[in-house]
Amino acid sequence: MYWFAGISPEQAVAYRDHVRAREELELHKLARRMRETDGPIDAMDASFDSLVPLWKWFVDYALAGSPGVGEAEWMPFVARADTVDLPVQSSGGRRALVAAIGLEHYARLVLDRHDPPATWEVVSSVSRHGPEEPHQSTGVRCGAGPITVLTFVYPLARAVVHDRLHARRPDALLDRLLAQMSLPKAPRQRREASVLAPLVDTSPGVVPPQALVSPVWGWPAGWAYGGSSRPAAPPVGEAMTLWRGAPEHLEEPAKLSALPADEIAAALDRAGFLVQAGELDGAPLAGVSEEEVIELGHRHEVAQAGVLVADGAVRAIHVEPLQGPKDEWAALTRELGELARRLDARWLADADMD
Repeated sequence: MYWFAGISPEQAVAYRDHVRAREELELHKLARRMRETDGPIDAMDASFDSLVPLWKWFVDYALAGSPGVGEAEWMPFVARADTVDLPVQSSGGRRALVAAIGLEHYARLVLDRHDPPATWEVVSSVSRHGPEEPHQSTGVRCGAGPITVLTFVYPLARAVVHDRLHARRPDALLDRLLAQMSLPKAPRQRREASVLAPLVDTSPGVVPPQALVSPVWGWPAGWAYGGSSRPAAPPVGEAMTLWRGAPEHLEEPAKLSALPADEIAAALDRAGFLVQAGELDGAPLAGVSEEEVIELGHRHEVAQAGVLVADGAVRAIHVEPLQGPKDEWAALTRELGELARRLDARWLADADMD
């Protein structure tokens, strides 16, 4: 995870301006790709509900190799500050991430319809602990409310290509946006005209140079892991694992005792992780015959969690600390520690497992 707090305010503004400048171009690309693949472009009215057919189309589009996305588009994209660290090996994965840029911008249109004006701004999140993630990231401010960072679309797009069982659900994108906004459900909205269909037969006009290449290209090496003006911030704690069974069975997860998925989902949600509705339900898990790791981000980027599923059941949780306020990390580990006690499970730092 990149530490945006380490860049200068001027660099943060330059990146925000890059995102603002590219929006028209990226929305035109999205509209063209949907039209060329017979996607549901006429349903794209910038409503929350439109995110469901949009994501259903995107899943099919990404699995088909993201036709129309050239390999040459990957290099400018790789310089994006919030995605360059994603381990994408396949060309299909790279193309999906490129195509997902348009989804990030369409999500801003959804927010703009919901609570205008929705504008790209730089996040400022500073507490008594100092700068926190996503401090100085670029996100969307609705009205006078807080800024919503939309970069979750990129790991979600990666998960589609790499067959993460939750990412291919039609409502995965909608659920993730609602979780990011702390909304219990999508607001009811009337059907309106498509905001993308008119773009198919028009030109984006003169594209400003700053829209084509991220300013990250000009930043000093190493900025992403502590910034160009400060050393890298240390993680807030130690990596930890929760499981029930013999330690040696961590190498053969199907031999670990099954953990109750509903309790696991509820505890992870209380701990701040972004658990999509139905993501850890028994029905989708039952179809997992091989090992599968469900990756979960944290609302305040304090940690990332991997829920290990094997033979149709949750077997373990691995939590990797990032950078952030230590009191939130303490609350997270306390919640999962209490879960372990209730389940008579182990909850140990990885360093103590040797």
